Amino acid sequence: MSTYTLRRSCRLIDERKNKLDVEYFLIEEFSLKEQCKTYGIKVETRENGKLTDTCSVSDVSVKQDEAIYILEKMADYEVTAVTARDVIEDMAL
Repeated sequence: MSTYTLRRSCRLIDERKNKLDVEYFLIEEFSLKEQCKTYGIKVETRENGKLTDTCSVSDVSVKQDEAIYILEKMADYEVTAVTARDVIEDMAL
């Protein structure tokens, strides 16, 4: 079972002057394989209120604070769902 908790959100304006709302969720899951909780990140991007992109990466870390740190940095630098997977993979190493 997965739990999604909204941690941050931001509003951006793209080059075409469209409003982009980006939401950052912490995913909490229980891993049967590892027999522990794991944490992931989900990013949703909405353009003018319509969901346009989503990215969900499970098992980013077994430490909640590490996953939150990555999520917070992504929100600080306004990472959208389009590039979220690459950023998460680079930061989780």
